[in-house]
Amino acid sequence: MLRNTKEFRVTENQTKFSQNRIQHVEKYFGLFCDTLASITRKNARLRDKGDLLSKHLMEYCEAEKANVTTRNSLIKFAENYSAIQDYRDAQINRLDTKVVRPLACYGTICKNMKSIVKTSVASHSKEWKQKQQLDKLKEKAPGDSHQIAQTELERATHDAVHYSHALEAEMEKFEKEKIIELKRTLANFVKIEMAFHARALEYYAKCAENIYAIDESQDLEEFSGRLLATGGFTRQELQGTMMSSTGGYDQTIGTGTYRSGESTFSEERDQDNRPRRQYNRNTDIMYGDLEDDDTEDDDEEANRLR
Repeated sequence: MLRNTKEFRVTENQTKFSQNRIQHVEKYFGLFCDTLASITRKNARLRDKGDLLSKHLMEYCEAEKANVTTRNSLIKFAENYSAIQDYRDAQINRLDTKVVRPLACYGTICKNMKSIVKTSVASHSKEWKQKQQLDKLKEKAPGDSHQIAQTELERATHDAVHYSHALEAEMEKFEKEKIIELKRTLANFVKIEMAFHARALEYYAKCAENIYAIDESQDLEEFSGRLLATGGFTRQELQGTMMSSTGGYDQTIGTGTYRSGESTFSEERDQDNRPRRQYNRNTDIMYGDLEDDDTEDDDEEANRLR
């Protein structure tokens, strides 16, 4: 069955519409893919920098000997921050698998659709040429002399109709799969981002707790004790020397001793095996036995003389 000019125009318009639709999808899906791939790469670089920060923090903690609370808190901070990078790595892998790759496949899909459109266009062009050739033969030689051209036109028309229906079916399938894929891809993107940020927030909260656990006063005491130890003095000896040189009352301020990289404040004993005053970290004041030992010795000596 031969088609008239109006039917040719309808088919031509459908073909152009299909071409424009495929180009539209190819352009913007390509932009989506490039942008999401860029986001994934930036997340990968952020993960690498996060791992590097955790590494530097651990190296710092290994070398840190004077600030115990800082060292312990930063170790936990580095572990929690490293855990965030583990979740970020999982986020990157999921984005690549469930978001970037499905969109990247549309380069090949659009290429195949263009090939189908090209075949349909070629069949329509052949049909149109056969129709023009038949019309010319009819004008020059009316009768049955154009029977061969008529047969060729019918064959071309059959092919054109077949490819036109095939293109229509493929375009409907293409459009349906495109909508489903776009919906699924963006939904996966949002779910992956939400899952990462939910877990990351949990560990960022732990990181905050680790930072606030640093005790500046205690670490400063640790540092001061270690600094004095480098000169061969304890804090008590240094303070006593300073008081004696100024003629003031020798009131001891602290008995910090450093052992095996840690500061331990405990009861030290003098030659008479009497306990010295305990150190209170919160108030920096010596509490304990406040009797004046020198006064007791003077009283005993006076009684003996009498």
